[in-house]
Amino acid sequence: MKRFRSEILAAVLLVVWVILLYWPVCRFDFVDYDDPVYITQNDWVQKGFTLESLRLSLREWVSGNWHPLTMWSHLLDVELFGVTPAGHHLHSLLLHAANAALLFLVLRRMTGAFWPSLAVAALWASHPLNMDSVAWIAERKNLLSTFFWLVTLGLYARHVRLPQSNTLLAVLFSFVLSLMAKPMAVTLPFSLLLLDYWPLRRVEGFGRAAWPAWKHLVMEKVPLFILCGIFMLTTLKTQVPSGATQMGNPLSLGARLAYVPIHYVDYLRVFFWPSGLCALYPQPVTPPALLPAVLAALAMLAVSLFVFKTARRRPYGLVGWLWFLGTLVPVLGIVSLGLHSIADRYMYVPMIGLLVLLIWTVKDAKLGRGRIVAGGLTAAAVVILGLVTRHQLPHWKNSEALFRRALAVTSRNYVMHYNLGR
Repeated sequence: MKRFRSEILAAVLLVVWVILLYWPVCRFDFVDYDDPVYITQNDWVQKGFTLESLRLSLREWVSGNWHPLTMWSHLLDVELFGVTPAGHHLHSLLLHAANAALLFLVLRRMTGAFWPSLAVAALWASHPLNMDSVAWIAERKNLLSTFFWLVTLGLYARHVRLPQSNTLLAVLFSFVLSLMAKPMAVTLPFSLLLLDYWPLRRVEGFGRAAWPAWKHLVMEKVPLFILCGIFMLTTLKTQVPSGATQMGNPLSLGARLAYVPIHYVDYLRVFFWPSGLCALYPQPVTPPALLPAVLAALAMLAVSLFVFKTARRRPYGLVGWLWFLGTLVPVLGIVSLGLHSIADRYMYVPMIGLLVLLIWTVKDAKLGRGRIVAGGLTAAAVVILGLVTRHQLPHWKNSEALFRRALAVTSRNYVMHYNLGR
């Protein structure tokens, strides 16, 4: 009972912290960047829940996406708050707070580690990279998909402890809801395989002796992989006609592949040093220079080899690193989607892997009395990240502020020049 009370108290504190941190968004306006497509100029969404809007939410491709659950959430907002931004922002804020609490509870149940789980959740909730997802109403899909992603993880952990057909069905249902909010959730089954290795420890190592166990773990997820295939085909079907796969990208497939390690390094840079953030980083129009591409590839390869080599002693390192690499795959630009090179919002789920890697490395370090110092530094990092978030949050207060910010920190950003000049 005491453990349960501690978990609930920690979850409540996380929710309160997120609300205090992001409360200013409730005074922000809609922005003229995807918000019109989803709400302010979408006639059927502005009618709220009607038979027609429910039918269209299942049939319409909004901004090149099929995500009816996301559209239902916008319909709910209109039904409750009308077309005034405060209520819509509050909904997004509460979803991020719920996700922070869920992340803590899921990690706690899977690992049994209270303080590291709380540290990961608090750092994740406070990180400025998540600002896009919370302050941008059109990015509701990211928040909602992650909510059901985390619910799926919790249900899966329960199924591993108490295998039952009803819990497996609950896992499938929750996964479908995550996909119906945002198709980027297609990487979730692969993430479950990582969790099977650690912290669930359903398999030991990668040698030949472990192959039967890995085969069993893959086969039990076949229904999830089938769902992934269906939603991937649906996404391609919607993105190609919308023009999202051809939006001004002159690069060949080879050039886009060469940019992959560079994009990974860019994501690591903004994770460790979140400055110069904005809504749109323009995609490159020329192939990368050879030296940066090679150095980035070598750096990524070196880290990957290191975490594989130390996986027996530090399995969380391998899991965290592969989580980061794997959950970013759909948005690395191999298949061009949109006008960006990278996007802060795409780190919403991948960042969890990096934080797990870092926090559990500190946890397992033989620090002795230094643990108190490490705890203090972690708390300080949460506060500092929160202050950085709060400082940069006003860039999302309205369209002009958003576009001017992007132009101030990027170059050749013709999209934002056009938006500002309209």
